[in-house]
Amino acid sequence: MAALTQPTSPDRPPGHTQPTDPDRAPASGLALRSVRGDRPSLADLAYDALAEAIFDRKINPGARLRIEALAAELEMSITPVREALARTAAVGLTRQDTNRGYTVAPVLDAAQFHQLYAARRAIESAAVRGTGETPAAWIADLAPANVRPLRSLLSKMARAGHGASYSDYSYFSRLDHELHVRLIELGGNPFLLTAFESLNFHLHMSRLYSGAGVADYDEAHAEHTAIIDALDRRDGLTLWRSCEAHMLGAEARLVSLIG
Repeated sequence: MAALTQPTSPDRPPGHTQPTDPDRAPASGLALRSVRGDRPSLADLAYDALAEAIFDRKINPGARLRIEALAAELEMSITPVREALARTAAVGLTRQDTNRGYTVAPVLDAAQFHQLYAARRAIESAAVRGTGETPAAWIADLAPANVRPLRSLLSKMARAGHGASYSDYSYFSRLDHELHVRLIELGGNPFLLTAFESLNFHLHMSRLYSGAGVADYDEAHAEHTAIIDALDRRDGLTLWRSCEAHMLGAEARLVSLIG
């Protein structure tokens, strides 16, 4: 099993025990469990294993990731592991340093959390409001077929798990991401959609859920329901206000997850 370097850091979760050798850590406990369908690539498997280990703090923020050790633990060559690490860096789970290789990125602090939410609000609110004289004027031309997928996502989210481990809440998080992507798409501005995707918003939030789960599951369901009900009624002003209320409410509730 691979041994990963751990930092001396306050980011360790409660109950973490420092190894006897401060430069060595216990095996990371990577598990090859993919949610990518019947034929995931080795790089997909490696990425999923790394991501889950990072989300669940089996590999702590600041830990150094050695390609050779990870490949040995995952029982695969270094090529898919290198690709997986590049992908984790691209979405902000890890950082790449020329001299030190890859390390696990820190979890958001309070200032970064609020900055992320400010960026999200700017993008999503602009997307929903649109460019008309009234908020969400585009809603008048919305076909029922455009609303049904969001209602279906809401139904799936109501049945999704939301416990403390990544395997518990990951499906909910993916559905939540898809719902907001589809909502932004309805606004018709592809540049705002690109900007939203670049935030990796739900990935950052998933790291905060570690050990706590989706802390505002019931509130989020009620707010999502209000958003989709407004879509069904073709009520652009209520839709825009409901989206604003959801984003502000979630920010106020979830800041408590920051240690």
